[in-house]
Amino acid sequence: MSWTGLWLIGPIPDAEARDLPFRFLHLWEPGTGGPSRDLGDSLRWWAEGGEPMLEHDSGGRVHATRAAERFAALVRSAHPETPAAEALRDACLNLVEQAGTHFAAVLRKTDPATALCYALGHDAALQLPGMLGDFLLTAQEVRDSLPAAERVLDLSGRRRAEVLAGITDWIAATGDAPGYDPAELLDGPLRMLRLAAATGAGAAGLCRTY
Repeated sequence: MSWTGLWLIGPIPDAEARDLPFRFLHLWEPGTGGPSRDLGDSLRWWAEGGEPMLEHDSGGRVHATRAAERFAALVRSAHPETPAAEALRDACLNLVEQAGTHFAAVLRKTDPATALCYALGHDAALQLPGMLGDFLLTAQEVRDSLPAAERVLDLSGRRRAEVLAGITDWIAATGDAPGYDPAELLDGPLRMLRLAAATGAGAAGLCRTY
């Protein structure tokens, strides 16, 4: 079955960023919304890094392993589809689109945020704001999180080449998006966070599948 992964990031008004978490409190259900034990176990598995997620065959083609499937499931589990979370994402989506300036990565059969997190690796990916692509930040939180995001994403030389190659390999192994520029996934999120910081705005990032 065909599906498409979307990762949308952009500035939103600071007042909205501060108000949104309270707007949907009536939708929160007991026992939902926080990290699950399965997510914690999967994060520890990822940190240990013992299983290769991608393999190259003799012809140079790259293939996903069962570990890649587990990692993709890990990232999905970090973006719960509870009524409150989905309502919050819908509101963030509308605000980002209204702002008129945003970063959008759209990939067929794979998830953009997963590709970046795979390429960055556990330690670097968890320095980004939010949880593996999803976040809602006030203006102050944008300013607070920007130094770590810059350390992780503002790359050059060998490290940049390694991350770009990792993004390309993940998309080739798991998706159907030939010719996608991997630099977009590395540079676009940082560009939006810097814009939000420079304009005193909050910021939202959301992952969706269609």
